[in-house]
Amino acid sequence: MKRKGAFLILLLLLTMLMSSFIIYGAEYRLGPKDVLSIGVWGQPDLQAQQITVLPDGTIFFPLIGQVEVVGMSVKEVQNTITEKLHIWSILGLV
Repeated sequence: MKRKGAFLILLLLLTMLMSSFIIYGAEYRLGPKDVLSIGVWGQPDLQAQQITVLPDGTIFFPLIGQVEVVGMSVKEVQNTITEKLHIWSILGLV
């Protein structure tokens, strides 16, 4: 009987441990009301602080305008903004 109780406690602990790996191991995805801080090195005009994700899932960033970010990871947002700003740099506007 003690072995069965110990097994159930061990099973419960393993379940809790696996749940925490699932929760903390997943990459965070942005949603409405999340707040981002974005800056472009060497471009003081593109230093934006406290950009809030709007209810429609977008943010506004200078030069590129509205960017849809809902459901994206921070790295995906970084890549998207970098890509859009790269187009502006090719045009010589940044």
